[in-house]
Amino acid sequence: MLMTPPTPQQLALLLDEELQDLAALWRKQAAHGVRPAFGVAHALEAECRRRGREHMAQLRPARVSASADEGRWWNRLWPQGVAANKKGLGMSAESLMLP
Repeated sequence: MLMTPPTPQQLALLLDEELQDLAALWRKQAAHGVRPAFGVAHALEAECRRRGREHMAQLRPARVSASADEGRWWNRLWPQGVAANKKGLGMSAESLMLP
């Protein structure tokens, strides 16, 4: 049984399901006190998280236009709203400075 953490090239060859299964297997070994299994489990779990972030980035919706912000409920909390602040009518950093 290999007890050294896998290289990035080795991790790239694994499918997502295989990677998750191996991570669970190695984490189980580490939980049973097999000291060298901690590093391998960590490397496999880190790769699972990295792949998950890439997947979530692909699913993230495109940015919404600025005009869509004007109709948000929290903009009613301020008299000017977002549109006025974008036009420079709202508070600025200079107006908040103490004398």
